[in-house]
Amino acid sequence: MQSRETLLNTLYASASEVPAWVSFTHAARAVFGCDHAAVMVGASHDGVFVGAYSDDAMAAEIEAFFASAAFERNSGVHKFALAGGAHVTLLPVADSQKRSAAIILWEQSKSAPLSAPQEELLGSLSEPLCRSLQIYYRIMDLARRGMLSDLALNSSRIGAALVSSDAELMMANDVADHLLATGGGLRVVGSRLQAESAEETRTLLAEIKRCALAQAPEPDLQNYVPMAFSRRDHALPLTIIVRPGPGYFPLRQPNRRTAILVLRDPAAQAAWPAETLARLFGLSAAEALLASKLAKGASLEEAATELGISRNTVRSQLQSIFLKTGINRQSDLIRALLNSAATSA
Repeated sequence: MQSRETLLNTLYASASEVPAWVSFTHAARAVFGCDHAAVMVGASHDGVFVGAYSDDAMAAEIEAFFASAAFERNSGVHKFALAGGAHVTLLPVADSQKRSAAIILWEQSKSAPLSAPQEELLGSLSEPLCRSLQIYYRIMDLARRGMLSDLALNSSRIGAALVSSDAELMMANDVADHLLATGGGLRVVGSRLQAESAEETRTLLAEIKRCALAQAPEPDLQNYVPMAFSRRDHALPLTIIVRPGPGYFPLRQPNRRTAILVLRDPAAQAAWPAETLARLFGLSAAEALLASKLAKGASLEEAATELGISRNTVRSQLQSIFLKTGINRQSDLIRALLNSAATSA
């Protein structure tokens, strides 16, 4: 019983490891007395799988066996005798969404196969392995969602920070970290946010506390307050939106009251690569260069000077851009550019 408890505890706990289940492979190796242990996640028949190993030196050999072995998922314990005298015992499982995993116990040529009680113990891990697999995919999905959000925010030059009700910085993306460290307007002092002036700091703290106390089970996108913070080295302020923290459903109460800060630097300019605009809107290289200049705020005259072409040429290129985009006014063109994927290039 103690051996099974050890295996179960390690199986569940190591689902959140990076890489997952390495601790379990070491526990399995010790409990079963085998030479090597592995957990394979994915389908062997199409070669799409990843593994965790008690010994990385065996990874290639175990993967080659797993890719060629014939077995049905959720079909109990399988035993294989390999060339050279090695013995392999395999427990394949699949959850309700047909996501699969397998425990592999590998014994070298001088070792004996697993005993009947050991096989029974391994077979008893079928349902726990399925549950651990579901935990693994849940953690992986959350991690991917977080990485997706970070990529979108960072590439769009949007800072995002999570703070406690007393303005302690709990987490932030790369853009927010950079703005708080170098952008002016707001900074972190002793783990808490602070503005340039005492008055702005008091206002910030009051709004953060109000939003944190308004945190609800479901997010309320209409509950926010815009704020601007003066900067010593720039005429334009640092702008932020303060919102209540993330929804905490299905919890009855949040573990900690929080607020979300969305930060933008009005002085920061998007790159607007001409190649990206050309691909997005079907523009020629020359037209894309002009669109890039206009997106950065240049007038037609300024664009003509920067590009070294005449005003007539610029006007002709602009008319061609209008035809290709179906837009008739320069202001509408700028709006379209500002709302396009090019802002994240």
